[in-house]
Amino acid sequence: MLALERVELPEPDPVLPGARPAAGERVQRLDEACSVLELLWTRPRAEFEGRYYRLQGAIAEPKPVQRPHPPVWIGGYRPQMLGVVARHANVWTLPAMALAGAGDLGESLEVARQLSQLLEDRCSANGRDPATIRRAVHIDVDLTAVDDSIRAADGFRAAGFDELIVDVPGTDLATGAARAAEIVDRLRS
Repeated sequence: MLALERVELPEPDPVLPGARPAAGERVQRLDEACSVLELLWTRPRAEFEGRYYRLQGAIAEPKPVQRPHPPVWIGGYRPQMLGVVARHANVWTLPAMALAGAGDLGESLEVARQLSQLLEDRCSANGRDPATIRRAVHIDVDLTAVDDSIRAADGFRAAGFDELIVDVPGTDLATGAARAAEIVDRLRS
């Protein structure tokens, strides 16, 4: 999907009906797809020879308004995916499933710090400064315990997560948006 300020790439349909590549292959395909997009967004003509994708003199016009290209957000937490993040992402999103087993906020923050360190290791292995990747995390806001949600947000910010995605589950869209706006205002103060 192309929007005014972002491009969303859904996971592609499998080549054969009913076939779904293994997780490792899907990550490899994403890695190549990111390389292909970066070339198409930044070069007049793109050449690429990969395992899954091939470009020969490919032209993509018009080029994105954002330079060098729109920010690439990638979510994931397994080592192979963090390698893709280290090579291509402008923003790493820590998925909620990575924190699902944590018993409390302290454990969640420790998992987030460990995964952040693993990302930094992957950046070093790829010759990239880890400070060039912003970190994002979803904060589920319990409307009956907003102060706990604010503490969680403060903890993630202290752990280096500078992008907070505020989710207000279990409410209608208008109520959720209004409550999220209140919480964001409190976080900014």
